[in-house]
Order: sequence, then C-alpha cells, then structure tokens
Amino acid sequence: MQMSAPDKKTLKRGLAVGLLLLLSATLSCASTKSLQKLRRALQEPPPPTSRAPLPEGYRDIRGAIHVHSYLSHDSEGRPEEILKAAGEAKLDFIVMTDHSNPNIFTEGLEGRHGDLLVIRGMEIIKEEASLLAIGIKKFIDHRPIPLQEVVDRLKAEGAILFAAHPKNYPGWRKLKGLDGIEIYDIFDDATDRNARYVRYFFDILFRFNRYPDEVFLSILDRPERELALWDRMTPSRKVAGIAGNDAHQNVRILGRQLDPYARSFRFVNTHLLVPALDQEAILHALREGHGYISFDILADAGGFFFGARHEDRAWRMGGEIPFREGIALHARAPRPGRFRLIKDGAVVYGGEGTAFSFSPTEKGVYRVEWTIHRGDRWWPWIYSNPIYLR
Repeated sequence: MQMSAPDKKTLKRGLAVGLLLLLSATLSCASTKSLQKLRRALQEPPPPTSRAPLPEGYRDIRGAIHVHSYLSHDSEGRPEEILKAAGEAKLDFIVMTDHSNPNIFTEGLEGRHGDLLVIRGMEIIKEEASLLAIGIKKFIDHRPIPLQEVVDRLKAEGAILFAAHPKNYPGWRKLKGLDGIEIYDIFDDATDRNARYVRYFFDILFRFNRYPDEVFLSILDRPERELALWDRMTPSRKVAGIAGNDAHQNVRILGRQLDPYARSFRFVNTHLLVPALDQEAILHALREGHGYISFDILADAGGFFFGARHEDRAWRMGGEIPFREGIALHARAPRPGRFRLIKDGAVVYGGEGTAFSFSPTEKGVYRVEWTIHRGDRWWPWIYSNPIYLR
C-alpha cells in the first residue's frame, strides 16, 4: 500500500518529534546526574584551615556592586528584600546603582543597616557608555550636559566611576578619569551566547525547581573579551577590576524567578582588603584595586591574597612598584585549584595547589586567575586585581 504525501509528512514529523523526545530524555538524564554531582560538591564543608591570614591590620570584606531597586525602571525590588538577601548572602557591603533618579537621595538605601554598609551609587547610560558612579553626594541630571562633564563633576565631588558592560557600551573608552571596569557582569554572561538558549530553556523547564543554583551556574564561563580588554589597558595606566552583580530580581521564565537577590548576591562577589568597614576605606580600595572578584557560589574565596615582597616591604593587589631584582610575587587561596600568573595578558607561570611564589625578571602588569573543580568540570573562581611592576 503506497502512502500519500500528507501521510509521509505526518510520519516524518512523528519520527522527528520522537527523536527529539528521545534526545531530550537522554540529555536530561545526563544533565541531572551532572547537577546532582555539582550540588554535592557545593555542599561540601570548607577545609578546617581554609582561611589564610591577611596582612596585619586588614580584613577581607565581601560585597555586591551594581544593584537595582524599584527606583529603576527595570526592577520592582523593595529595600527590605535587598537587605534580607544581603544578610542571607553574608555580605559586608552593597553598592546601589539605580538608574538616574533624584529619588535615590530621599527613598534609596544608604548607610549602615546592622552589619551591612550600603553605599549610594547610580548607573548612567549616555553617549554609548554605561557608567557606575559610586559614592555620589548629590544628583546630577546628565541629560543636558556632555558625559565627560558629568564625569568631571562627579570626580570633583569624590565619587569613583567604573565602566559597566564594557564590551557592549564602547563610548566609555573616550572618557577621561574613569577608575576601572567591570571585568564580569552576570547579565552579560547570561546573554553572550545565543546558541545556549535552547539548553537554558530545557534546564529551566525540567530541572530548575530542584537545582536552582546549579542551573543558574550554567551561564558561567571565563569573560574572555572583558579580560582581554583589561589586559590591553593596564600596561599604560592603573585600571581597577570589579564584578557587576547587575541585580534586578526581574527575570521570570515559565513561572520561575531565576534571579532573586540572594542568588545574584551569592553568585559573584567583589572582595576588598580594607582596614575598616566604612565608606572611605571601601571607596579607596575600589579606586586602587585592593581586592579581587570571586564566584563564591562555588566556594568561599575569603582569605585569598596576591601580593609582592621585597626585603622588608610588602604590597597588596593594586600596588604600583618600581621594578627591581629580588621582588617576589606570591599568592594563596583557601582551597586547592589550578592557578595562572598572567603578565600583560600572557600566562607566565601556572600549576595546581593552594599557593605559589614567583620571581619576575622583568617589569609588567601581573595578575592571578584561579580555577576550582566542582562536579565534573573546572570553573572560573578567582580573578585578582594586578600588581604593577613599572
């Protein structure tokens, strides 16, 4: 019996759907096992001696930078939600960066809230640039004046400025006076590869309710373009690197809230080495690059250190040092992993463990990357700010 053309099309569609369902079931089984393995790793208690001592007089504080509330057009987050999430994530500070809105000075979060310090900031988008102005003292309406003038006025009042989404908003490159850039942003990582959206959809549909943190981690990979951009800039001037949590709590897919503040706050953190938990110390550390970023959702990186020594002198991340013979660079992490020492964008040393020491033979800008094994793969974990041997 010969099949008609419509019957053949129906059969082909049925076979295609059947193969798709079979493939989906196979991938689902493999992915679920991977997520289970990752969860077990994330729930492992830290080793008893995981936190190494810091230089005398300094403490390692953990924060979230680039946070939005209902005062931004693209968020409905309430202050009480943000404060509760910051407590759950064990943060020491957050930087609020609502979009340009004078109400941040009357309704926005700022100051001490228990053990948490909230610093007022603002995100400014203009002239193909997205800037985070941190530590602002008064509202400046950026719309009628050139962006460089806005930068100059904010800097004159003591604010510090970082380029947000640096690969997507190139206008910041022509500005003078910026203190640094986001070397990682959660939103940018989640949206940088369209080819992964199908996988995201299936993971959100079938696995997110059981493994929310683990599914959210699927966006994480090394920020190649941001790091390459950073490495091209630092040989000529100091450029501090921070992480952008870009927290909005506004992404709902299939009835699932993908980005509650608590998850965004735990996902990636900017750590700073400061003598005290106050705004002046935090702004100074941000400006000078005295810190590092880490994906603490994978493991608490508190206690990480990268610095330099020469005879009886010592420097921490962000330090600028005249190059001389006998300088030693050293780093340590609270857990074992794979490390890479990078000079002017090129790897010059690497290995595995919890610590290393290296004697440079030439000037350059040196920074450290650390990866950690979790589940069935190696993940980006720590990116230090550089030591500048000029």
